[in-house]
Amino acid sequence: MTTDTPFPANVLACLDGYDTRCRHSLLAVAEADCPPRTQYGKHLYGILAIAKLALSRDLAAANEELRTVAAWFDLPHPTGRDHLGECDFAAIKLSLAWHHPALNAHLEDDTRTAIRRFFLTQRFHSMYPSENHVLLFRVSRLLMAQAFPRELFAAYERTGEELYAEDRQWLDDFIRFRAARGWGEFDSTGYLLPDW
Repeated sequence: MTTDTPFPANVLACLDGYDTRCRHSLLAVAEADCPPRTQYGKHLYGILAIAKLALSRDLAAANEELRTVAAWFDLPHPTGRDHLGECDFAAIKLSLAWHHPALNAHLEDDTRTAIRRFFLTQRFHSMYPSENHVLLFRVSRLLMAQAFPRELFAAYERTGEELYAEDRQWLDDFIRFRAARGWGEFDSTGYLLPDW
């Protein structure tokens, strides 16, 4: 990676290794021999499917997994929890698959239809009002509202264009507020994964 902005050598070294670290992380998800409970977690929100799509591996299985994620509200929760607790985790992965060119290129028509249906028919904001849940919800809804500006998001009774404007303003206000006042939940060490 090259840049015209002068950065310290350690920052440049970190930037130069970014692609390698991304690939290493994708391979770790795709190839890890995890115990069943951990392995299950890789399937729950589509994390394994995202890794497979990014690596162009086992595309049929990755699409099937994403269709299952898109059916979040139609199937029993695998662990018996309330669907509204983590639906934003599913939403952010589905919006990533839709918007990331390397992932989207591998989506099958049935997967696209399932993702579209998830966003246009479901109420996908979490019942938990914490920063991480609200931020995931607002970002995923903004991204999908951008993808479907003229469509009605039935659960919110507004078009994508209307939701995009609302979420963009909310995110702008949230980021400016947090930049000025500090982060609450995201300063917790439980959410930090250092990149050295």
